[in-house]
Amino acid sequence: YDTIKKFFETYNLLTDELSKKTFLICLKAHISLVPCHLKDIVATKEYFNELTESEKMGGGTFVDCGAFRGDTVKKFIDFVGGKYKKIFAVEPDEKNFAELQKFIDESGYENIVLYNGGVSDKNGTVKFLNCGNAGSKVSEDGEWVINVDTIDNIVGDSPVSLIKMDIEGSELSALKGAIKTLKKSRPVLVISVYHRQEDLITIPQFIKDVYKNCRFYLRQYRTVDVADLDLYVIPE
Repeated sequence: YDTIKKFFETYNLLTDELSKKTFLICLKAHISLVPCHLKDIVATKEYFNELTESEKMGGGTFVDCGAFRGDTVKKFIDFVGGKYKKIFAVEPDEKNFAELQKFIDESGYENIVLYNGGVSDKNGTVKFLNCGNAGSKVSEDGEWVINVDTIDNIVGDSPVSLIKMDIEGSELSALKGAIKTLKKSRPVLVISVYHRQEDLITIPQFIKDVYKNCRFYLRQYRTVDVADLDLYVIPE
């Protein structure tokens, strides 16, 4: 009963019909393992689109969790026309971070803070699968040990306007380490909710408890499986 209740609560949080349709179709695909209807909901322009349009006006600070090799940093800068205060780019994988550092050094972009580690609900170390690609993640099976810190510690007193997370299942833990930033700055959020099946329920519920008043949108960006499923949160 509790699971069914949370299912309906999350469904009712979603703002538009496309989000609700996306929720139901992705849930069905998760259960059946058949992604046949994903083509009916696939969206374009991941992360930077009409839902995050307000970021073009603010010239604010962007926190990129799972910065990979700089692709989303570049897309953000292009999206805002180069008008931003600061960017925090977080990437734990050693090889990816080296490529990220090289990209930033060669690009000439300014006011970018790079953090070679992960984000979590506390400062410390964790085991990590260092794959050198987009699949690197925190895992008990990992042979590497990396540093992790909270978003609150990483950004300090910087007012944040947008946070993006695609961190292979560590999203909820990272959000718990960002409560101070969320309450103080109330940034727009773009959070991946496909790495763990429960994320589709637990992450919107957690954010609702922190933000109280906000709009939720769900968008799917692949047709072959339930991946690249993002939750957009627009505070009011």
